[in-house]
Amino acid sequence: MSRIVVRAATPQDVPRVAEIHVAGYEEAYRGLVPDEVIDSRTTELRRRVWGERLAEERAREFVLVAEVGGVVQAFVSGRQANGDEVETVDPAVGCWENLYSDPAIVATAAGFRTSLELHRALEASFQSLAFREAVAFVVEGNDRAARFFELLGWRPDGLRREVEGTIQHRIRRTFGPPGPVGGSMAPSSITRGRA
Repeated sequence: MSRIVVRAATPQDVPRVAEIHVAGYEEAYRGLVPDEVIDSRTTELRRRVWGERLAEERAREFVLVAEVGGVVQAFVSGRQANGDEVETVDPAVGCWENLYSDPAIVATAAGFRTSLELHRALEASFQSLAFREAVAFVVEGNDRAARFFELLGWRPDGLRREVEGTIQHRIRRTFGPPGPVGGSMAPSSITRGRA
């Protein structure tokens, strides 16, 4: 298997990150998210958004890319949670925003290994930025993502929200000494609809 290298994203990564974001969003959400929402996520829009974000240093935010065999194949990002994501804004609570992979590696052993490496780096980044816990959101019906989160110790906390025609379930995880990956894979309350 090819070597996986996780590193901080740079402005030079913008075109590839935008491409992966659009293709990954389409692959993950077509059929779960309204078509007009998916169709509005153009590569040009994502280039602008990621270009702005990676052009400057932002305190307590990170964007990481994973290179597989020297090619960027996935990315992850996080930052402090805002008032739309938590009941009370707390500088010790982060938000896992994104994890997208090139659809060519999704549901492959290389894709799973890449996602695990990105999660390890995400957790280390949250801890290095003094976040003691983080939240993320799973679109109802995105069973694959729900299983991945559960495998890594993220748990639903009961909060649901409606965003762009979807129901999203909040999950959270505290950060302390690393625990074992895996454990019980009992059906999750947020996995309905699509594998």
